[in-house]
Amino acid sequence: LQARLAARRSRLHSLEEIQRRYEGVDAGVRAVMTGFASRKGATESVHGLVADRFECPPELTPALAAALGDKLQYVVVDGLATGVDAVRYLSEGKLGRATLIPKVPAVVPGARGAAPSGEGVVGRLLDLVRSKREDHALADHLLGDVWVVAPDREQSATSHSLTLHHPLRPVARGEQRWQVDGTPTDCVMIAVEALLPERPDFVLSG
Repeated sequence: LQARLAARRSRLHSLEEIQRRYEGVDAGVRAVMTGFASRKGATESVHGLVADRFECPPELTPALAAALGDKLQYVVVDGLATGVDAVRYLSEGKLGRATLIPKVPAVVPGARGAAPSGEGVVGRLLDLVRSKREDHALADHLLGDVWVVAPDREQSATSHSLTLHHPLRPVARGEQRWQVDGTPTDCVMIAVEALLPERPDFVLSG
């Protein structure tokens, strides 16, 4: 009896921890992670949120959040069948919406362009975050085309200021990573006008 009681208390504690963990996400995402994922047969098929699949240095957390945005709440599943079952679970229970992404995306990225030469970028975000080997395809799919260009020193509260009185020096810090001895606006200008092989679809700064 004591063993059964201890087991139930442990399970209750685990469920409470899971519930607290997903308090900040959308209702549908929370329903998938706390309800659907705990059902028999689904435990091994739901792998958590995209946010759970990457380890990121604290100084790059804003860059990762800006690059992925709502994708951080995407639920990673093992394949189409699990995704369909999860959507049906949400629909039948009217539990909200969630976006699901397969652990191994169907779209395989093409060859990446060579890193720009010259002085300056912090690099390609894919190379700056850590992920398990099993998540490399997912990481490449989400982050492979994201570049990070950052000032070489603290530049808080500099707003849109530009450097006018000395040459800017971008320094390569790896593939698709550059560091610039200027302000955040300098970084954007140099990246868009000189470093990137083509104009980006989005520029995320801050």
